[in-house]
Amino acid sequence: MTEAFGHEPRYATSQFTAQTCSAVNENYQRIQLPETDQDAVGPRTYNPVPNEEHNEFMFPDMTHVPAEDVELEDFSHVERVPADITEKVLQFANDIQVNSNYPRFIQLRIPPPSVLNSWVQLYFEHFHPIFPILHKSTFVPSRTNPFLVFAVAALGSHFSNIDGSFSCLKSMHELIRRYTAYTCEKWNQKSRELWMTQTIILNQLGLMYSGDRRALELAELFQSVPVTLGRRKRLFSNVLPPDKLSSMLLPIDSEWQLWVLDEQRRRAGFAIWLIDLAYDHDFDLSHTIRPEELQNCLPQLESRWDAPNGQSWASFASGNAKHQTLCQVAASSSWRASWVQTGTLGKQAILQYLAYVVDARWQSAGIPGFSADDRRTAARTLEELLAQIEDGCDTHSVSELKAAIVHRIMAMTALMNFHAPVSNLLSVAFKIIYGKLQKGFWEGMADQWAKFPNQGRTGVLFAARTLKTVGSSRCTHFTQLPIPSVVLDLNALDSVELRNWIENGSSCVKLPGCGNIMTIKGRSKMLSESVSVMKSLNAWGINSMYAQLLTRLQETDSPQE
Repeated sequence: MTEAFGHEPRYATSQFTAQTCSAVNENYQRIQLPETDQDAVGPRTYNPVPNEEHNEFMFPDMTHVPAEDVELEDFSHVERVPADITEKVLQFANDIQVNSNYPRFIQLRIPPPSVLNSWVQLYFEHFHPIFPILHKSTFVPSRTNPFLVFAVAALGSHFSNIDGSFSCLKSMHELIRRYTAYTCEKWNQKSRELWMTQTIILNQLGLMYSGDRRALELAELFQSVPVTLGRRKRLFSNVLPPDKLSSMLLPIDSEWQLWVLDEQRRRAGFAIWLIDLAYDHDFDLSHTIRPEELQNCLPQLESRWDAPNGQSWASFASGNAKHQTLCQVAASSSWRASWVQTGTLGKQAILQYLAYVVDARWQSAGIPGFSADDRRTAARTLEELLAQIEDGCDTHSVSELKAAIVHRIMAMTALMNFHAPVSNLLSVAFKIIYGKLQKGFWEGMADQWAKFPNQGRTGVLFAARTLKTVGSSRCTHFTQLPIPSVVLDLNALDSVELRNWIENGSSCVKLPGCGNIMTIKGRSKMLSESVSVMKSLNAWGINSMYAQLLTRLQETDSPQE
C-alpha cells in the first residue's frame, strides 16, 4: 500500500545514479531547523505503543482521582461543567475513530466531568488573566460547544497537580486537533463559527508550549489555519465600530451582548496575530501576518470586558477614548496614551509590535524594515512602558498582577534582544549546540561587542532582570521560589556603580549566587540557576525544552574557551 502511494524511500531518488543519491542524501535528507541531534532525538513513530510513557494515543484512567484532589483545584470561577460532557465528547471521538484515517486511540477514556470541571476552573484562575480571549461572564459550559469546553479544560490541565494530568493533556490536545480538522472538512460551515476559531486558538497554544517536539511540529504544520479562519471571518477588520454600535439605539442588554460578540471577535483576531508572531520570537520560525493587516481597533479595557451584565458594562463607558488600530497608534506615536486605554491583549500587541520594530533580523533579511532611528525610538518607548508597568504594580489586583508580570517579561526580553551584540540569540544557541557556527564567529562577536560595549552590558542587565522576574514570580502560579535569582543589583537599578559598569565595563561581573560570570565557573553556575528556574515552571512542558537547551549550552561552554 505504501509503495502504491509513493511512500517508499527508494522512489525519492530512483532516477539518480548511486553517486548522485549519496550527494542528495548528504545535502537534503536532514534539512530542518534546527538540525536534530541523532544521539539526543530518536526516530519518531506514529504507531502507538501501549506501554509508552505519556503516549498521546492513550488517555490515562482519571476515574480514580481522589475527590479531595479535584476539589483543591476547583476555584468556581464559572458554572460547573455539565455531567453529560464526557458522553458528548466521547461520541464525537468515536465518530472520528470509525470514520477517519487517523491512528486509533488505544484507550479512549475521556476524563470524568468533575476532573474536567477543575481544569476549566484552573484555566480561568491561571491562564485567562494573561490571555483573556473568552468572555468569562457569559462562558456557560452547558450552553457552550463541548469541544470548546474541552479545549479550555486541556489548557487548564497544564496547571494541574493531579496525577496523570500531563499524560492526559497530550491526548486531549491530539483529540481536539483531530476533531477540529475533521469537523471543518466534513461540515465546512463549522469553520466559519467563532467557537471553532477559539477552540483552534487555544489548542494551538497547548501544542506549541507542551514541550513535546511532535506537538510543536504539528502546531507549526497547521500554523496558517487560525490565520486563514481569521481572514475568512474578517477578525482583523473593524466590522462594528463603536460609533456604529451606539447609533443603533438598542436596549442596554442587547447592546452589551452585541458588544461582547464583537469584542470576542476582536480579541480572537489579536490572539491569532500574537500566536503567529510567537513562532518567530519564541521558536525562531517564520510568521505569516504583517502588522499592517490588523485593521481592527485595540481591545478595550478589562474592566469593561469583565462586566457581568449590561448595566454594569454601561457604567464602564468608553468615554472619550480613541479607538485606534495598532498601526494608527504607531503612526501617531501615542503609545502611552493607548496603553492606558486598552486591555491585556492590547498591551501585549503594543509590546509585540515594538519588539518587532527593534528586532534587527529584519534589517538583514532583504525585507523593507525599520530605520535605526525607528529602532532606537521603539526601544525608548519600551523602556518608558516598562517603567510605567513597574510603577503601577502596587495598585494591581491579582489578575492584573499576573498580566503585568507577563508584560514586564515581554518588554525586558525585547530590550535584551535590542541591546544584544548578536541579532538572534536563540539561533546562536542552537548553532553552538550543534557545532554549526561559521569560522570566525566568535571573533566577529567580540568585534561587535567591542564597538558597542555599554550597549552589550545593558543587554546583560535586561537579561538579568528578566531572569529575576521569572525566578521570583514563577510566571504561571506567581509564588516565590526558594532558589536564588540572578540579578546585577537587587535594590538599586539606578545606582552609580551600575551606571559606571554599563558605561565602562569590568573584568569581574559578579551575580548573587553565581560569582564572576566572566569565568567558566561563573557562567556554568548562572546556567545552572537558569536550568533550575526553567524546571520550576511546571505548568508548561516547553520549559523542559529550554532547560535542555541551557544544559547543552553549559556542556559546550568549556570547549569554546
